[in-house]
Amino acid sequence: NPDTGAVLGSFVTSLGVTGLEFGLDGALWVVNNSAGTITRHDPQTGALLSQTTPGGNPVTITRGPDGNMYVNFTGLGQVRRFN
Repeated sequence: NPDTGAVLGSFVTSLGVTGLEFGLDGALWVVNNSAGTITRHDPQTGALLSQTTPGGNPVTITRGPDGNMYVNFTGLGQVRRFN
């Protein structure tokens, strides 16, 4: 709650989350370094919409001006693009 600072509850529960970004469709993209996954969640409920395990250790995520998501992978020395 921005007025009181009270926690409204857990939206997405996952250990190892290292990055968050909202896509153009409003879905919340979550990068999980420990699990090696990238997941998409419903922006209202937090329900899982999709999951990918692209290999490597995804760390950070950002949305590019083209609307694609760019994810940095440690140990691979790569930035990969997702849509």
